[in-house]
Amino acid sequence: MPPPDDAPHDAASGPSSPPPTGEDADDGGEPVSERDAAAADDSRRVGARYGLPGRFERSDLEAEVVGDIFDTNEIFTRIVANADREFGHSRQLLFWSGLAAGLAISLSFLGMATVEGALGTSSAARITAALLYPLGFIFTVLGRYQLFTENTLTPVTLVLTWRASIPRLMRIWGLVLGANVLGTAFAGFYFSQTDVLSGPAAEAGIEIGRHLLEMDWWTLFFKGTIAGWLVAGMVWLNHAARTATARLVIVFALMFTVAAADLAHCIVGSSEVLYLVFEGEATVLDYFWRFLAPAALGNTVGGVVLVALLNYAQTGGEVRAGLQRLSWREWLLGTAPHEPAA
Repeated sequence: MPPPDDAPHDAASGPSSPPPTGEDADDGGEPVSERDAAAADDSRRVGARYGLPGRFERSDLEAEVVGDIFDTNEIFTRIVANADREFGHSRQLLFWSGLAAGLAISLSFLGMATVEGALGTSSAARITAALLYPLGFIFTVLGRYQLFTENTLTPVTLVLTWRASIPRLMRIWGLVLGANVLGTAFAGFYFSQTDVLSGPAAEAGIEIGRHLLEMDWWTLFFKGTIAGWLVAGMVWLNHAARTATARLVIVFALMFTVAAADLAHCIVGSSEVLYLVFEGEATVLDYFWRFLAPAALGNTVGGVVLVALLNYAQTGGEVRAGLQRLSWREWLLGTAPHEPAA
């Protein structure tokens, strides 16, 4: 999920002073812009709130040169801050957000089927249709819904920093994945039983689903790994971005790549294969075993290993040291009495 524009501020850490700007800048350098000053102050507040105030202090020269570019520790801590807030919500709220994400992400399938139905099945038509693949992701990311493949990074940071247990992560994953799948099932049923997709568009939708089921188990897994890497990478970059426009460009570029490279995304693909199920072209078992299992596993491995763990390693363990909350037993078994149920 994208980060809030304003990071949380802990009153206990006290007010922080922004770096000098304009005439107040260091006489030895150029004035620091108001935007760069705001970025440095924003970074300090997040660091102070989550136990790393020293790491986030920048000199006037650093603020001038680096500007509003966050380093790895800062990006990671912004994700932790966002995850800590989001996953403190009740299971009910997470479920409804996940359901909304499943419905919204089905717009990617709708857009692609419509374009392919109009243009045919040539390579040029497929690439053109891929331009609409980011549609559901734009809806989901900017709407701040819970999408399973984004959660291969966000709540994982809570586990890596010992703020949440492994069992809690499994509960979050299960809840969000189930809600996403249910949302895509509703969408697939609606597209199948109405004239939303009809004629050439309906035929194109069936061919899209067939194409996924024609892949073998390991092909879907490996394609899912790269897709999971791109989606979790999108989340990482969105926390490094400072504007909605930048996030929109990130979402479009990376998700277009998923479609253009014919990768496997377990939630978008669910809407495609479940549409096939409701059309009588496949069984529920086909969906779960031949598509969802390899695609979801690949997405999870790609997001957790290639983004969450790799980027956490770049922090050198400093974030964990500042944020540790659970004991080994609590972290492994989920026995902490104060840990949220979700």
